[in-house]
Amino acid sequence: GLRRDLNLAHLRVFGADGAVLHASAEKPLLKRMPAGPHSLHDRILAGETLAATLPFGRADVIRAGAPVVAADGTILGGVTVDY
Repeated sequence: GLRRDLNLAHLRVFGADGAVLHASAEKPLLKRMPAGPHSLHDRILAGETLAATLPFGRADVIRAGAPVVAADGTILGGVTVDY
């Protein structure tokens, strides 16, 4: 799938209400991935595109997110990816 093709550790799509619509993760990492601040989702749903560095053991996880926007400007939800 797309997550594997892009070599991402995690891909998540969520709706305007914050509910997860789709998630795909590298299975060995799934239980160990940092949750990150919930405010990232709030900021994405407010229309912000962002990236954050989260500590992960002796390394870091880069989490990026962006809103999914309809042609009329309505925010339909968002997407986050971890690398």
